Amino acid sequence: VGDANGGLTLGAAAGGTGTMSANNGTLDLAIGGTGIAMYNGSYLNSTDASQPAGGLIEIFFAGLAAGGSMIDGVATFDGGYKVGGNLTTLGNGLDVTYGILSNPVADAINSAVAASVDSAGGTSQQTDSLALVGPLDGSSGGGLPGADSTQTVGGTEGTFGGDGSTTDSASSTDPTQDEKNAQKKPAQCSA
Repeated sequence: VGDANGGLTLGAAAGGTGTMSANNGTLDLAIGGTGIAMYNGSYLNSTDASQPAGGLIEIFFAGLAAGGSMIDGVATFDGGYKVGGNLTTLGNGLDVTYGILSNPVADAINSAVAASVDSAGGTSQQTDSLALVGPLDGSSGGGLPGADSTQTVGGTEGTFGGDGSTTDSASSTDPTQDEKNAQKKPAQCSA
């Protein structure tokens, strides 16, 4: 059993090789940091006749949720692990577990956020409202073409604040009706 708190490097990119072997036993490693890096034919090996594949390499990456193996600068588990003296792959005498488990809900949320930022051209700018500038009647100065800026709310029958009469206050010739319209009372509401 071996522990590497900050990761494990065998060989070097500039040359040289390194090996770690468990002969007649299981190679059991707990690796921290960024994982295992191997260069120039370096490898981990386990020879154990009691195991179905002729050996067993068990690796626990305490601080990772995936990956953890770099061979000659490529993220892979192929080409650096030997069981019974032969190169092997995941599941054939090479067992890998992780300390940070992947969360499907968090992964889906992160993926959706990344997709929405990508579809927005990589920006996080949001538009919460639309500001209207200028008159709304379509005349020069902006606004929405064809919109009527002379409409009002209330004061006529069938609108909020209307008095319920059928006489239009703007065209009334009855002075008492005009006075009634000028003295409108707020609507009374009761529960």
